[in-house]
Amino acid sequence: MKNNKLLNFLLEFSQIALVFFGVSSALSCTATSLELSYDMLPYMLVLFIAAVLFYALFSVLETFNHGKLYGLLGITLFYIIVNIRFFEMIKKAFIIFYNSFLKEFMKFTGSEIALIDSNSIGKEFSTKYCITLLLIFTGVYIIAITSAFFYRKRRSKVFVLLTVPFALLPMLVGRLGYFDSVVIYLIVTITIIGTRHMKTDTADKRMRQKLSVVLIFVGIVAATTSFILVSPEKYEEKSPRLVEMKNSISALTTWSQEDVFSWIKNSFNAEAIDYGKIGEKDEVVYNGNVLLKLSGDINEKHGLYLKSYVGDKYKNNKWSSLQKDEAFQKDFEELSKDGITLENWHSQLRNQLGEGEKSDVEGIWKTGNLKFRNIGFGYGNYLIPSLPVNDFKYEKNGHSTIDQLGTEYQQEYFVTYPYVLRRDVQIQEHGIATDEFWKTNEASRNKLKEFAKKYYLDVPENLKSVTEDFESYLTEHDDMYQKIKAGAASLSDVIRLLRSYLWDNTEYTLSPGKTPNGEETVEYFLKENKKGYCVYYATAATILLRSVGIPARYVEGMYVKPDELSKALKEKREIDVVDRDAHAWVEIYDDYFGFVTLEVTPGQNEDDYSNAQSSQDENDQTYESNGEDSKDREKEEEKDKKEKEKEKDKQEEKIDENKDGQEETHAATPTPAVTYEPEESMEFEDIEGNEELSDEEILQNNIIMGIIIFFVVILVFIVLMEIQRRVRKMLFLKGFKHGKTNDRILLAYHNLLPAFEDLGLVYKNQTMEEYAFSLAKAMGVQDETSERQEIFAFVEMVFEARFGPDTLTEEDMKMYEKVYKKLHNRIYDNIKLAKKLKYMYIKGI
Repeated sequence: MKNNKLLNFLLEFSQIALVFFGVSSALSCTATSLELSYDMLPYMLVLFIAAVLFYALFSVLETFNHGKLYGLLGITLFYIIVNIRFFEMIKKAFIIFYNSFLKEFMKFTGSEIALIDSNSIGKEFSTKYCITLLLIFTGVYIIAITSAFFYRKRRSKVFVLLTVPFALLPMLVGRLGYFDSVVIYLIVTITIIGTRHMKTDTADKRMRQKLSVVLIFVGIVAATTSFILVSPEKYEEKSPRLVEMKNSISALTTWSQEDVFSWIKNSFNAEAIDYGKIGEKDEVVYNGNVLLKLSGDINEKHGLYLKSYVGDKYKNNKWSSLQKDEAFQKDFEELSKDGITLENWHSQLRNQLGEGEKSDVEGIWKTGNLKFRNIGFGYGNYLIPSLPVNDFKYEKNGHSTIDQLGTEYQQEYFVTYPYVLRRDVQIQEHGIATDEFWKTNEASRNKLKEFAKKYYLDVPENLKSVTEDFESYLTEHDDMYQKIKAGAASLSDVIRLLRSYLWDNTEYTLSPGKTPNGEETVEYFLKENKKGYCVYYATAATILLRSVGIPARYVEGMYVKPDELSKALKEKREIDVVDRDAHAWVEIYDDYFGFVTLEVTPGQNEDDYSNAQSSQDENDQTYESNGEDSKDREKEEEKDKKEKEKEKDKQEEKIDENKDGQEETHAATPTPAVTYEPEESMEFEDIEGNEELSDEEILQNNIIMGIIIFFVVILVFIVLMEIQRRVRKMLFLKGFKHGKTNDRILLAYHNLLPAFEDLGLVYKNQTMEEYAFSLAKAMGVQDETSERQEIFAFVEMVFEARFGPDTLTEEDMKMYEKVYKKLHNRIYDNIKLAKKLKYMYIKGI
């Protein structure tokens, strides 16, 4: 007896817990997704007390005629009075909630909606207190209404209608609630739907409670499985992808049909760039596919570099990122505490200089917006113009990323500043500021240099012969290697000799052949094959620069030539960036400017600094180890420099005029998008499995894991719905086999009634013959057949069970059951899958 009392108590308490957790988790989904600050403890405590009190209240009120109605009216009146009493606090909380939602909504949709001014409202009350109060008031009232319709006859529609808006509201702004809130709400909702009351129910209150406990247990098991497969951290990481998906879909609706088809087609192609892989391709073939369409503010005098990937570490013919290296991240965060990093130094330098800039370039700080339409660069891949107004941002695999993800996006960037940095680094000039200014930020620059030298001088041991050859070459040319070591060589001289070394000893080609298995690509490129395209040149240059103590890193993306920019602007159209514009280059570290773009591919140097560089041969400016310019320049040298600068500008104008007439070999030297790869050899490499996964393999693994997670979630949902369907069917069959004959007949009839109503068969006081004829016609049985007679007998027993005494026998029941099964099967034989699922899982037929 005591066990029964304990069991009954636990079953009753589980129902209170359902209401409490269902309502609290739904509201938490909204509050957490909008990052509203509230006190969790009082919020949960008050809602739990309310769930208990309203359970007791409505258990009593149900015994009175219209008791629930009067109870709800009284609670509503009390709710209104309390809201009036705390009006200022509730009003402030509502405005904060409204503004928070609108801010996220505007970010998500790109729309403009006016916010409500909340500065003058409820200043004496804290925001946290007001939000907590609003959540409590809302939660208590929802619990009250839910309790009125839940405990005796589970009207699941009431619970769903009151809570689903709060659970789904975050999705309107591309967000989801926290992992625990969403999981709890899903378990409770499926449990309540699974134990809902329907006309065909024979389950009593206690049976329904037992069923809810079973479903809760199944839900917890499913949630635990989901937690193992997708931890909360992974769950939160995926939420930005919802925004990306939504933004992409919105953008596609505004594109032309041709662009949409191109986007779909290119989504299944190979990656547009190599992402750090070198030596894997035999030949490059271009088909002229448009990968991007650009519009906005453009400087057509100079090429546009768009960065998509940064390689920090080279090993086994592949570049990888340091973004996931713990030591790197720790040092990066330490550097960030001072507000400076290698990814924002260009903007910090601009902010420090301001109007104190001393260069002769007009509009050096001009900023503009560049709009990208990713037609075929690859979904989820992003390009960032050099240099952006804000920080460069990267994912852990080295891929560039942005704040607002999507197929169509905008980036604010410096239009002219990148060109000035490229020019000044290559002529070893830092004239955008005075020596006095450079002294003011020397401490910050030293920290950056220390960081750069720590992480961007790594050279693989197996490339020692390559670096020794380069050292010998530098030694043979004016003993340059020793000068570099002594800090007496200008950076411009190093760049000039680096290019000469690469260009004089190798041949640019789009058909370099695949690097033989087991060989190092850089060594094979420089010492044996001596053929390659931009990824070869950029990789080799980065390694060689590092070998002589100059920090450098490998970069891939797109490069749009000045003539392409100019032509598109003249024709007043978007700029088409095609596959042949894919490119790789080097970012070389300068003690003043940080990482700056350096072009090392033959024929690609559109910013021709040859004159300016040659002028440096007679200049005493050196690449000191501490990065300081020589202060003792003679007046004659200064005058000579200015004259040669003028000559350089004239040559640049001539180069710009002759761009359209250049040969293809002096145009872009892009990274390939489409290649022919010969059959793989049967040699087994890395048999111990120590090889790092390639980006393509990582992408494939991520896709596979995403698909697995998606199907696991769907499977869990299907399992839960199937369990509740089978349990309800079990209860139905139990009721159909036992009890009074009339009740059993009406139970089966009500089970089929939703399908009859969908067929247009509604009972409106027809005679038994009229109703039976309508049913036979609705079921497609019109002729005088035995089946038609069975339908008439079926209707006759329904009428007798409904209006007559309980005189039907077990023989009648057997015949009735036979016809019921035939009608049930006929209903499912002639309907589509969607309606079949609706009948099975929603209507319970």
